[in-house]
Amino acid sequence: MSTPLSRSRPTAAVALPRADAIERCIANIVASCAKAPRAENVMLRVVGFDQRVEEIHGFLALASCSARDYHSVVSRLGGTTALFDASHNALASLAAYGRELTGAGFAVNAMLFVITDGCDNASKTTAADVAAALIDAQIGAGIESIVSVLVAVGAAETSELRRFATDARIGQCIELPQADPASLARLSSFVSRSISLQSRALGSGVAARPVGF
Repeated sequence: MSTPLSRSRPTAAVALPRADAIERCIANIVASCAKAPRAENVMLRVVGFDQRVEEIHGFLALASCSARDYHSVVSRLGGTTALFDASHNALASLAAYGRELTGAGFAVNAMLFVITDGCDNASKTTAADVAAALIDAQIGAGIESIVSVLVAVGAAETSELRRFATDARIGQCIELPQADPASLARLSSFVSRSISLQSRALGSGVAARPVGF
């Protein structure tokens, strides 16, 4: 992701609901991405959600984002959980930005992290809508490869969340009983390995292999 000669532009989108554990996860992901190859070319967008979906910030250069920026960023959110709507919003934004970048001649890949502490109970969209948005981002927008991950933090309904990941065609569902240092270290390693593979695959025409958590 670092050389301007490659005309590459990786992107990342993150959707999250609320609570300190969620904020620790997003800070962990941002810090891990900052250590990746081509990190200076990574663009990041973050949305928060309860019963609504709220953009925390649009696509920004990762270099202008600090892990400290996400402390208390979603503490004002609370209530029900529009998990499907937030996932759909994040993918739609990836597709729109992907079209813009590919139209400008950039090679593009992406990573999507959806972080939640519970199941959907407030969305207007469905898991099938999320799956369609993922396909549109990959095929319609010309994004070479999308790594999509659902991170369930302290969630009780893990079987329902796994079913959502399957129905929405999200690549992996990671379960973290709590956002303790050991769990965050595993998450950091997972993100670092995933984005490194995405970086190496960009421009090759071959999707990056998923890595194990």
